[in-house]
Amino acid sequence: MAFISFWLVYPNLQETLQKSSLFADTTNRNKTSKQIITDPVVCKILSAYTIWANNSTAMNELMVLYLWTDRKNGGFELDPNEIGLFLGSSTILIVLFQKSLASFIIKKLGLATTTKVTTFLAIPILLLGPFASFLNQTQLAKWLVLRLIQMSWITVNIISFTAISCMSNNSVVPGERGRMNGLFMTSASLAKAFAPLLIGFTFANTVKSGMIFPLNYSFSFYLLALIEVLMWAICSRLPVSLNHPKEKQGFQYIEFKTFSKA
Repeated sequence: MAFISFWLVYPNLQETLQKSSLFADTTNRNKTSKQIITDPVVCKILSAYTIWANNSTAMNELMVLYLWTDRKNGGFELDPNEIGLFLGSSTILIVLFQKSLASFIIKKLGLATTTKVTTFLAIPILLLGPFASFLNQTQLAKWLVLRLIQMSWITVNIISFTAISCMSNNSVVPGERGRMNGLFMTSASLAKAFAPLLIGFTFANTVKSGMIFPLNYSFSFYLLALIEVLMWAICSRLPVSLNHPKEKQGFQYIEFKTFSKA
């Protein structure tokens, strides 16, 4: 479905086709889809975006399985109503972080640094996730621990997504953004389709395996943490020039050189 949607929409992407006098010197040199995706910087951002899509979807699936699994196997043994209430209330947190905290942090740190920090912080959150099972003996402790894990993950996840999305648009000129966004959405759709299969298969085969820690129910968390390490390594190599749109990056460089000589 992702491929079909992309090829149906692609020919009519007005942003890709339109020309502007402001960028008249670059529209004739717009890259093809192949050239865009093979650009080293775009390739890194695409890889990070794809991993984000995979881990974001996988973590949502994992939380449901983790909440539903009985306590003897490391879960929280919540009923469907409790799971629905817990996940539904997270929508408020998403709006809060997206509107206030995300924009504040990105403004202070810049897109590139923000991505490095948030992807790094996601690693210990995933590593500590399984230990919540040891604190779920009382109703109050259970909800506090679950909410802390969920809030922490939502925070870094939303901020990472916002920063990576902005950098992806900054990696190409305006005339190429239609193609670039189509490629990114296709890749993310495939990752989101693969994530439930990955996490479902992994969790189902480890939660009742009888294996010792960390090869039991916690293995799924550590698998996602390992994937997150790869994402952090990629984001750590993204240039700070992505803090600005590509059409302005050259001007930023010229201004910096002029100021330095002065």
